[in-house]
Amino acid sequence: MSVLTIVAIAIPATLVLCVIIAYLIWYNSTEQKNLRTIRATPGVRIADAAEGQLVRVVGELKLRGKGLVSPVTETACAYYETRILESRRGESSAASSNWITVWRDTDSRDFYVQDDSGLALVHTLHAKAIVSDRIEYSIGTLNDDNPELRLFAQAHGLLSQGLLGGDQPLRSEEGLLEPGKKVAVVGIARWVDGARNESSDGHSSDPQRLLHIEAPHGDSVLLSDNLLAWTS
Repeated sequence: MSVLTIVAIAIPATLVLCVIIAYLIWYNSTEQKNLRTIRATPGVRIADAAEGQLVRVVGELKLRGKGLVSPVTETACAYYETRILESRRGESSAASSNWITVWRDTDSRDFYVQDDSGLALVHTLHAKAIVSDRIEYSIGTLNDDNPELRLFAQAHGLLSQGLLGGDQPLRSEEGLLEPGKKVAVVGIARWVDGARNESSDGHSSDPQRLLHIEAPHGDSVLLSDNLLAWTS
């Protein structure tokens, strides 16, 4: 077998192996494992959730009280995960730039989810979210210089000078679970009598029986706005 034949066989085989490895890394990531757990959990209407059972409910997110305000976009939400990344070159001047995380924050607040059968209060103290929709801003690039990100970077001391005297490029990624968004929630169903439902405008409804969704013992409530979380 000639050298050219061996090379012709080896290159495609190497590419296939790289694709397989990349797929296995993606498939076994924490995010994908959590998404599969959400999909595998039995879906129920809120009114039909059985006491003490692990359930998946899907509905519209509603804030409880004022909720949160995300750090960069200043968006009202019940959950955010924000990363600020800085472009840095490798040791060689010819090396391509890498984006390095220089600031990160995640926060959540309890919220309501509503479907056509009722309302449930989601407790997010121990929550993990798979957020698909992300808002991205950048500064220090030729195509974009977002004022919100610039103000945030200045306030947090994240601006630095690049090689050519301008700002070192920064990029923000903000994943949000906002009011009005359709979300899937997985957790333990607990029915509470005499609960009061406090809406985002500060008003409360009359006491009633309300479904609470809590984290399983030693585990987390799972949240997602990913369409795959509730479709086959």
